[in-house]
Amino acid sequence: MSARVDQLPENAELLTTLSHSDFKGFAKEAFKLKSNIKPFFWVVILSSMAILGAVLSYSISKVFTNREWSYFLQFLAALLANFSIILVLHELLHALAYKMQGAKRVYFGADLKKLTVYAASDEEIFDGKAFGLIAWLPFAIISPLLILGAFMAPDLLLFFATAFAVHSLMCQGDFALIIYTRQYDPKLFLTKDSRSRKETYFYLIK
Repeated sequence: MSARVDQLPENAELLTTLSHSDFKGFAKEAFKLKSNIKPFFWVVILSSMAILGAVLSYSISKVFTNREWSYFLQFLAALLANFSIILVLHELLHALAYKMQGAKRVYFGADLKKLTVYAASDEEIFDGKAFGLIAWLPFAIISPLLILGAFMAPDLLLFFATAFAVHSLMCQGDFALIIYTRQYDPKLFLTKDSRSRKETYFYLIK
């Protein structure tokens, strides 16, 4: 089966309908599923929370003890970068992954009330292997780049550490999709987005 499927097979059974307005609820349930990759994601998430706590504590302590604002400014700059440049790059990488899998109708969406932003492909069907790549690509590219940046510019370590941690936490939705997808044989798992209904559908070929 190719990555992009021309039409839904007759023996495809609907597993789940994901409303784009309830993505956090879906992610919460997905993280309850058993998966051999879930421990890796928990390590990333918990490490990211620890990094953020350490960076914030250190930068604030420098302000109060030495009147040194540079570290705190690095922290703020990283937050700004994540919710602007890195966020845009993240979604563009999702879109690129869709295109790599043959998508022709890629679009972007957002629910500002739920603080969610996403890239999708309208009414096009993809198998589990393709969808796995689509979900993985931003984390797989951006995270190593931020780690590399920390090594290449050690004076900006707090900036890159914060950027890495915040971006990793922003990837929790992608992690949830990967965990959910890996419950099934990727050759038998199918997914489709609907732009008009703002929903994603997951199917299993019986």
